[in-house]
Amino acid sequence: MKLILLGCGTVNLSLLEILLERRLDLSARHGFRPKIVAAVDSRGAAVSPNGLDIEELIRVKKSKGSVAQTGSSGRVGMNALDVISTVDADIVVEAIPTNLKTGEPSLSYVKRAMETGKHVVTANKGPLALTADLLPGLANRKELFFRFSGAVGGGTPILDLAARCSLGDRIVGFQGVFNGTTNYILSELEAGLTFEAALKAAKERGYTETDPLIDIRGLDSASKLVILSNAVFDTRMKLENVKVKGIQGVTRARVAHAATRGRVIRLIASGGNAPAVAPMEIPRESPLAVNSAMNVVTFELEHSGSITISGKGAGGRETAGALLRDILTIHAKLGGFNASRDETAPRVATVV
Repeated sequence: MKLILLGCGTVNLSLLEILLERRLDLSARHGFRPKIVAAVDSRGAAVSPNGLDIEELIRVKKSKGSVAQTGSSGRVGMNALDVISTVDADIVVEAIPTNLKTGEPSLSYVKRAMETGKHVVTANKGPLALTADLLPGLANRKELFFRFSGAVGGGTPILDLAARCSLGDRIVGFQGVFNGTTNYILSELEAGLTFEAALKAAKERGYTETDPLIDIRGLDSASKLVILSNAVFDTRMKLENVKVKGIQGVTRARVAHAATRGRVIRLIASGGNAPAVAPMEIPRESPLAVNSAMNVVTFELEHSGSITISGKGAGGRETAGALLRDILTIHAKLGGFNASRDETAPRVATVV
């Protein structure tokens, strides 16, 4: 299977490291022996139809700052659209910084990939949150797989669980903590840090978006709420439809006051008739009261009651794990080693 990697930051570098570490396991268990035929960053690309050396790619990116410096495979100045248009590949794996104003350039990259017949795996929230069903619709028309489980919950398979729950029941609502950065900050406020110190620590740990205001103002949580709502309720919601309030007004004193009453403050995303994101006081024993950079969601099902899933929601390796999970799913659906023998789903854009 031939892969193109768009963006060589923390997430896709982590993906490369995981592919290197697990190469024997992935081959034995899944018949998965990927070739990275191209990798692109802001300064250029590395391209090899026969597959790039993953170890060299990692080393060059870390030591020289750009994959474009990868020996004879380097292409200084070559951009992502050119790579997508000219390089033969099965899947485009996109993990560039999120843009919640226009969705670009990710939106154009994903569209070009589909227009050239390539399946897409992304962890980017922007295009999905801003354009409703545009990309899933395009994937359906092109009969391509479009997977984005890493866009909600990082390494925690929130979208996958939602899809499984929906097979035998109906989800009527959900509440969740979808932003590991704000959750980490609120947890550190409980420990006595100032807001500024907690934000600084979150940046140092690599939890924040490129623009931390996306986290703090609740926009990251809101975008994930949109993506999950559209998947669960089959709606056409956009980011503009969500009422959003971030944590910028939450003080250490407010957190301490809540603690005296056995409560904590968490940035809660609520999906249903009135989609909203806001900091809320909840009981300390609530399943939503997770600490540090954890994510959690509780689904309310019509017949089965409440189902909760939690896990790490921030971090390069966690999100890279979600990308790999999506890649392996496509690999199986296309007839990979562990493909299900009773697979009946059409070859269209899916969340599972």
